Amino acid sequence: MHGALHRTREIGVSYTLPWAPLRAVVAVAAALLAVAALQSALAQGGPGWTLIDVAPLPVACEGAPGTSCPLVRPLGSSDWRAWDGGFEGFEPIDGHAYRVLARGADAAGPLLVTAVLEDVPLGDAEWRIHAATVANERLEFGRERDPALRFDLVSGRMAATAGCNHLSAPFATGVGRQIVIGPIVSTLMMCSDDVMRQEQTVLQALEGALTYALDGEHLRLQGAGGSLWLRPVLPSRPSAAGRTWPDPDLSTFAARAASAADAGAPWAFDSLRVALEWLPAMPESAVVDVTRRDTAAERAPYSVVSVTVGGLLDDSVAALRDVLVLERMESGHWRIVAVTEAQRCARGDHVGWLSLPDLCP
Repeated sequence: MHGALHRTREIGVSYTLPWAPLRAVVAVAAALLAVAALQSALAQGGPGWTLIDVAPLPVACEGAPGTSCPLVRPLGSSDWRAWDGGFEGFEPIDGHAYRVLARGADAAGPLLVTAVLEDVPLGDAEWRIHAATVANERLEFGRERDPALRFDLVSGRMAATAGCNHLSAPFATGVGRQIVIGPIVSTLMMCSDDVMRQEQTVLQALEGALTYALDGEHLRLQGAGGSLWLRPVLPSRPSAAGRTWPDPDLSTFAARAASAADAGAPWAFDSLRVALEWLPAMPESAVVDVTRRDTAAERAPYSVVSVTVGGLLDDSVAALRDVLVLERMESGHWRIVAVTEAQRCARGDHVGWLSLPDLCP
């Protein structure tokens, strides 16, 4: 796939095919093959690479009451499980969802995290509000009327429901466990007195500067107006498709980068340029945001490059995102050892990133 698109770019022919549908078709086979391999690597260990999603909150460890374990799943799987081996080289923050690249570990040992691909404060997922405290009065919410909220880092907005009206507000994340919300706007429906009281409690607790931290089995969101206790609704569908070394396409591209390095081509020694060489040509309408994070200040062994593409001439796909992990070789050039691919839908009820085999409406 990548070779054909690069050849198109090199001979100067504009790439005008619908980008997202083409990538979705190509990604299906790779994603299906990856699921079994990733699950096996997580369960049995091994020397290879594994892409792993880490849930925003830990859970009770199996067979060890009173202890907590991270909740993880291999990328491409819908099955979450408690990992009692913990992590090595990685300290998750409660309330943050992660995607990491790990080396295989044995079933009882720690996951050896090489790089963090995604770090999403308050998770790109729905949170259910189970209780609130305002003016020293605690209000428990029945399961059938649990308020819910979602933080969308792409738009920078919070969306919520407190049982009656729909709420919306801008928000910004701070350092570590801080967030600022507001001002909140609301629809103007009237409901029963108990539901309206619940809604006012949530509104008062939400707005302003807040901090969050693990409190028992919940995440406590606390500010000057009060506190909320939250639990995440974990996504059942993968939010990205992934591939890891020695995937055949990655191996072929690595040989190309090595040949370029032997010939002294500068791009092979720049992780950002290597990542852009891997990606397909982009439509002229595209709005591209590129970030690079090296794992060390000097001569980093790994580099993480994220490329988000918006402005697509596609009425169903709002954006595409590729995140690549690159490893520095002894000669100084870079090779790609992991790639994730995701899309964001322009319409429909789904908020957040979707795995490319799942087509947007």
